[in-house]
Amino acid sequence: MKKILVFSYDYPPNDGGIARLTHQIAANFRRRGHDVSVLTSDHQGNNTETYDTERIPTHRIAGSRWRRIFEAYQYLRHLPEKDSYTVICGLWWPEGLIAALAGFKHTYILTHAAELRTAKSWFRKRIWLPIVANWTLRRAEGVIANSAYTAALSRRVSPRAHVFELPLAVDHAFFTPATERSNDSDCFRICTVARICMFKGFDTILTAIDRLPAETKRRIRWEIAGSGPDKEQLRQLIEQSSVADQITMLGFVADADIPELYRRSDLFALCTREDDRTANVEGFGLVFLEAQACGTPVVGTNAGGIPSAIELGNGGWLIETTEELTALLHHLIAHPDQCRTMGDKARRRIEASCTWQHYLNSLSEIIHI
Repeated sequence: MKKILVFSYDYPPNDGGIARLTHQIAANFRRRGHDVSVLTSDHQGNNTETYDTERIPTHRIAGSRWRRIFEAYQYLRHLPEKDSYTVICGLWWPEGLIAALAGFKHTYILTHAAELRTAKSWFRKRIWLPIVANWTLRRAEGVIANSAYTAALSRRVSPRAHVFELPLAVDHAFFTPATERSNDSDCFRICTVARICMFKGFDTILTAIDRLPAETKRRIRWEIAGSGPDKEQLRQLIEQSSVADQITMLGFVADADIPELYRRSDLFALCTREDDRTANVEGFGLVFLEAQACGTPVVGTNAGGIPSAIELGNGGWLIETTEELTALLHHLIAHPDQCRTMGDKARRRIEASCTWQHYLNSLSEIIHI
């Protein structure tokens, strides 16, 4: 029987999309009776209580970044019966490259978009991606991209790689709708869950709200969950706005508490843009699925992999400009029943096609398990 090794430095108790994805892959394959183990870092993350990782055999590597890379290579190189393993790598670098150098043939690499963009870096454009990434992706049995956008990037970096498009999924038993809806019709609640980086489009949402008519604008309450390098910049923008007292920056919110944030919101908004100065982009946007699973409609920009997470008119909206977002908010605040209708559609969409069962069924076919 094939053994499955999930190799990802980003794994619980770390938080974030890759950590959630790799844990779900490991946990779900184990529930299906497969021999699953994990190779990851000995990191101290925030989600120590949300994820049950104890039942999955896990080898954790400590030390500096380069020490972890060397130790992982040594661990994999000395692992016996390599042909009996299917290795699922969280990223092409360092995990995918290490697995290839250690002699594993049955490797599959998850791609997420940002790691495949050159930005303004000559080294990434001339050497890192066209030579190192190209070789690593091409050598893998399969490259599993989280969106149509990421699949196109993967093929651009490595035209001869075997690329599969497999949009992400969500734990629909954990992210569930509220049992009762709020009757506070005078208040329109928006939430955003994201790392605080300006390319995530916080300024777009803030400007859209600021441009609303005064009577409409006063009804908005916006809660922002997350932390990051641009936290103070965002705080200053909020303080300079006309709605500063209607916005709450919650800081880090544990995964266990995020469903309640979605449930008490009328709308989830995240307006990420592609940042040509850096590699930053939204490769998919797992938070869009989480909000929809909670029966909360979503709005996002038509950029990066977001269109793979939002089905226009079936749980959410895609916008191109700040003006479009302002118009949408104005309309939804005037017609709150449309948010409820779209939220119901969102939940049905998740149940029909975006659960982990759907994802694992497709992944099983790709990796021949």
